[in-house]
Amino acid sequence: MASLRLELGNDVEELDRLAVALEAFGERHHLSLDLVGELNLVLEEIVTNVNDYGAGDGRDRASLRTWIDLGVVDGEVRGEVADNGRPFDPLQVRDAVTTGPIEQRSVGGLGLKLVRTLLDGIEYRHEGGRNVLSLRRRI
Repeated sequence: MASLRLELGNDVEELDRLAVALEAFGERHHLSLDLVGELNLVLEEIVTNVNDYGAGDGRDRASLRTWIDLGVVDGEVRGEVADNGRPFDPLQVRDAVTTGPIEQRSVGGLGLKLVRTLLDGIEYRHEGGRNVLSLRRRI
């Protein structure tokens, strides 16, 4: 399935490499620029969260890795994002409150809300010492 495979380290410059790879993936599969942009937002948010919060439990930030596998199957972009950060199920995080006065809102959760909004399906599992998100987005 995968026609895009990347291993990313914990470095902000890796997000540029992700964007370039996604653009090439989009061209190969004739995906719209809007869809590629939305996929980039989703993946950038996930990778950034791993890099910012995945350390701990004896893990060194420099050793954090994220693996991305994407393909196009049956009119959908499908894939997995795995990381070796500490166990974390983003599906257990409640959506951020986006109504009411901003000073009364809690911090955090907006990125995950964006991820859920832009995808048609997302599942989490912890397997082989890795967090794994399975993603689906209709074309």
